[in-house]
Amino acid sequence: MALLIDVWAGEVHQSHVGTLTTESWEDACKFIEQQVEAGMLCNILHTDFKAPPDRRGEAERALRETLNE
Repeated sequence: MALLIDVWAGEVHQSHVGTLTTESWEDACKFIEQQVEAGMLCNILHTDFKAPPDRRGEAERALRETLNE
């Protein structure tokens, strides 16, 4: 299990400014608290999420696009 945390900043939080990948909820919570206290927005993805088989390709493409931004 891994947690992927994306950090967003800017006037309406539309600028991707960083990512943390960790397997520890404790580390994730500490990181998220620091970022949120600094005014950032955090999105959390549990990376062992499995899309339905008929939508797997779509989900993988969307994830890759998000990570490449």
